[in-house]
Amino acid sequence: MKNYIMVIDEGTTGVRTMIFDRALNLKAKAYETLTLLYPHPEFVEQSAEEIYERTVSTIKKAVLGGGIDPKDIECIGISTQRVTWVPWRRSSGEPLMNMATWMDKRGIPRFRELKENKAFEEQFPEMYHALQPQQIACGLGWQLQNDENLHRMMDEGELMFGTVDTWIVYKLTGGKVFASNASNAGTTRLLDNRTLDWNTEAMKFLGFRPDMFAEVKNEADDYGMLDKNILGVEIPITGVAADQQSALFAQACLTPWSVKSTNGTGSFVTFNLGDQRREGKGPYASIVGWKLADQVRFMAEGFLPTAGSALEWLKNEAHLMDDFGELHGIIHSVPDAGGVFFSPALNGFRAPLNDATAKAAFLGISGGVK
Repeated sequence: MKNYIMVIDEGTTGVRTMIFDRALNLKAKAYETLTLLYPHPEFVEQSAEEIYERTVSTIKKAVLGGGIDPKDIECIGISTQRVTWVPWRRSSGEPLMNMATWMDKRGIPRFRELKENKAFEEQFPEMYHALQPQQIACGLGWQLQNDENLHRMMDEGELMFGTVDTWIVYKLTGGKVFASNASNAGTTRLLDNRTLDWNTEAMKFLGFRPDMFAEVKNEADDYGMLDKNILGVEIPITGVAADQQSALFAQACLTPWSVKSTNGTGSFVTFNLGDQRREGKGPYASIVGWKLADQVRFMAEGFLPTAGSALEWLKNEAHLMDDFGELHGIIHSVPDAGGVFFSPALNGFRAPLNDATAKAAFLGISGGVK
């Protein structure tokens, strides 16, 4: 019996690899930050290659730092940020653009088109009412409308598409496994909650080829083997889940109406809905929590897209500090804020306002403010 389990947590602002023994004692860990890119006021991107390379780097650092023999690792589980997506070339595995993150708003024009499309509302009412600008239907739809080369490759069957989970699994297995899972696929809103498979009719309506989307697996399933070139041995990948769903499960919210709150890049409040799909509108429409064997659990959530990422912006883009360690001193350098406050709508507002076009602002500035 092997002694260790490896866990990869691929988030928005960083990737972490942890190695536990069979008693769930943490034996090794490694962390690296990820870069958020803002090439346009409505775009929030990440490099797909950077995400993969830093994932591999943390894997190697954790093994080396903990003195772990890779041959003694039983399996790997992966948790990932959701909705963030990228298309890549089927023949080479080369990403064709930066990843559009879950905070990206390039899909606003397509969102407005779809919300005015009566046929879309009549044929796919649940998807219509849950539609948000950052979803795949809008972001990928806009990209295909505005990128002739990408559209041509899709028509030729050369396009592969995936959220972060699909991309990471594809790369870690050396291109051998093309798979997603119910929790990540459900968050795209392109999954049929009745069949727990892709809604191919909706995909065709939206102008997507269903064959460019990955196989949908359970959260605990066979996701292939870690490429031998990474650690010198093959290790089975036996679980993949979306981050908020995995947090709901890990925080023991296993019964209907149990609730958790998680604060990271964004701030999320997530509800376990049990085995019943519940109708709702906007972000409160039910999505898959997880599917384990034949057991399906649904969930709903409300969230603020900007929480920890506001601090990242204040440091990296506004340059109001050089290091987060300076925050305490800055805060206590004045008796109060002088009536100034910051509304951190860097990526719009979600429920209950649901205004993806909202912008951040400093308010309350008077002549005496420095």
